[in-house]
Amino acid sequence: MTAMRLTLQLYTSDSWWDVMHLEFEKPELGQNSPCSFAYDQHYLGDHLNALGSPTGQSVSARIPLSWDLYRTPGLPAFLLDILPAGAAAPDELFDGLKDDARRLLALPDLLSEGGLPQQTFRHPRIALARLHPTFRAWGLA
Repeated sequence: MTAMRLTLQLYTSDSWWDVMHLEFEKPELGQNSPCSFAYDQHYLGDHLNALGSPTGQSVSARIPLSWDLYRTPGLPAFLLDILPAGAAAPDELFDGLKDDARRLLALPDLLSEGGLPQQTFRHPRIALARLHPTFRAWGLA
């Protein structure tokens, strides 16, 4: 299985911000997957005054804003902290992801039927045309 990437967002100052990028090297291992993560460069640039401050707008007081790249042998603690309380068993979570993937895979057809031009789907920054291979690589399709 290929690595899985995740962007963590934070809602602050009436806006959603891409705060951190995470990469799960072996997502099939679930919470035991080695994980690399770092703060988003643009977010850091916009919050220079909070660099190094444990009370800054960071994902965790233990991981203050910095330019560092982090690596953990499993999910980082701050991510475990924000998982829903009583999180479902991994199989149930994966089934939920599969359901979400099926809905996303139907989105291009729905948008096309609604009149969205095909050239929009081919734009390099629009990932809709690349969903199926990615989901298949992750075992979701």
